[in-house]
Amino acid sequence: MFWQLLLISVATWIFYYRWQRRRLYKIAKAIPSGVQSYPVVGHAYLLSGNDEDRMRGLQIFGRKAIENGGLSTLWMMNTLYVNVADPRAAETIAKACVQKDENTVKFIRTVIGNGSIFARVHIWRPRRKILAPIFSLKNMHQFVPVFNKQSVIMTKLLAPMAETGDFSIWKYITTYTFDAVCETTLDIQMNAQSKPHVPFLTAFDSLLGLVAQRCSTPWLYPDFVYKNLAYYKQFVEARQLVWDFMDEVVQRKRREQKTREQEGKEASGMRTFLDMMIERSGKGDKGYTDLELREEAMVIIFAGTDTSAVGAAFTTVMLSRYPEVQEKVYQELQDVFGNSERPVTAEDLPNLKYLEVVIKECLRLYTPVPIITKEIEEDVQLRLNYAMNSMKTVIANLCRRYKILPPQNMDPMKLKEPLPLKYSIMMKHVDDYVVRPRSFNSCVVIAYHDPTSRT
Repeated sequence: MFWQLLLISVATWIFYYRWQRRRLYKIAKAIPSGVQSYPVVGHAYLLSGNDEDRMRGLQIFGRKAIENGGLSTLWMMNTLYVNVADPRAAETIAKACVQKDENTVKFIRTVIGNGSIFARVHIWRPRRKILAPIFSLKNMHQFVPVFNKQSVIMTKLLAPMAETGDFSIWKYITTYTFDAVCETTLDIQMNAQSKPHVPFLTAFDSLLGLVAQRCSTPWLYPDFVYKNLAYYKQFVEARQLVWDFMDEVVQRKRREQKTREQEGKEASGMRTFLDMMIERSGKGDKGYTDLELREEAMVIIFAGTDTSAVGAAFTTVMLSRYPEVQEKVYQELQDVFGNSERPVTAEDLPNLKYLEVVIKECLRLYTPVPIITKEIEEDVQLRLNYAMNSMKTVIANLCRRYKILPPQNMDPMKLKEPLPLKYSIMMKHVDDYVVRPRSFNSCVVIAYHDPTSRT
């Protein structure tokens, strides 16, 4: 009798569960995925393995959406996702749905906290009113001297490597963006470009990798599972190092502000993001708490470091593969700067129109953030800024001083093939952006043969 009652109870629960979710099943039936799904795990098996395997899985869903006219579905265990590859449909969703999907951002939130990009709407909306004016064009322009200084350091560090053959340019670009974002956000000279290991950057990179792995591995979602794995100890140690560093910086800025107020002095020099957040949020109890300042500063560091670095690195690799485009970029730089070594200024950037077009095209082909997930709270009818200044400055200084060539032994037939990719929160190059820079002082003229040309 007991087993009969248990069986009836389980069957009743399953029926009720499926009845509650009947609309999801209807959507899944109406929008085919075109990919084999399995009980319990759904399509999650396609996102297992390493970063490159996960990227291949995401590409499968993207291609299926294109084949289906812009939409496809996938099941991550019991959660249904509608994959959108149609730009008009994506625009509609972006405008109608402001809440991000909790299944992905909640893990980023374990590092960033309630920073504005990743917080729920009721938290980020009031913060946005404070933050939006901070990202004005005037404020962004004051950071260009920092971008120029740090990118010139990068090009000088590249000099010993420029004649040695192929190498990954990734560490040079990512340490440039890290130094630039820490100086513009926190007013700290990290000098990551000249130091082999910076604990904060190492810990930050480790956190991003661990979060990316958890986001795409549904069986790591439950806390009781994840907290009993070796990953968790590594995660907690790296997070504590990052949090302690950020809290110390915030408290130092608070002390500096209090001292200036007591002495009746105005802040001089460049105003960092952290300075502006403290000023705009209000004084005393009305302003941001130390925790809120840490959260918002970490969002800027997270977005400013990896997004700018990935965009600049992909652009560098693509320039190495399209010498005719690189030559046009170089000619535009000659028109603006001539053969001078003068710094790049905010006034120069609007004149680098072709370079901006090139960067935007590379961002279209290899967007740093390959997926954005939104939570649909009501029916939606579908019909089938900082970073750019940083990237333009670093690419301008790089291309003024070096000709970027592809890897030496690369088959010319493969130069125009899509780049192999991997997923690690950001979309990145599998080969870590290997190129062969040559100083213009030592360059020889190379005749480029386009294998697709008839001549």
